[in-house]
Amino acid sequence: MSSRSTAFTAKSLGPRPFGAAVILCFAIALSAPAAPQAASATPAPQALHKDYTAKILELTTEKFFLTELVDHLPASDTVPTPLKVLGHISGAPDILDHSADIYKYFRALA
Repeated sequence: MSSRSTAFTAKSLGPRPFGAAVILCFAIALSAPAAPQAASATPAPQALHKDYTAKILELTTEKFFLTELVDHLPASDTVPTPLKVLGHISGAPDILDHSADIYKYFRALA
């Protein structure tokens, strides 16, 4: 057997390209300009689709299901609502749309 040690030392590993790459990436990240901040952090209020929002509020079975994310529908001149295309809101009670009707609505969105 050889009396030579098999332990790795800093000299046995040679140059360390990984460490240099990390330092380079860190330096680039610090030198990049920061993204410009918006003048106002509060977005402008968006108009609501009144008929659709009224139907959502009317047909929701429990008020705890309503959050600020689902209790309204924003108004849009370019995006049709399910009420306009299908004749009812999505999730209306006792209505199960055929796939052809759902596809028709998705084609109207495209």
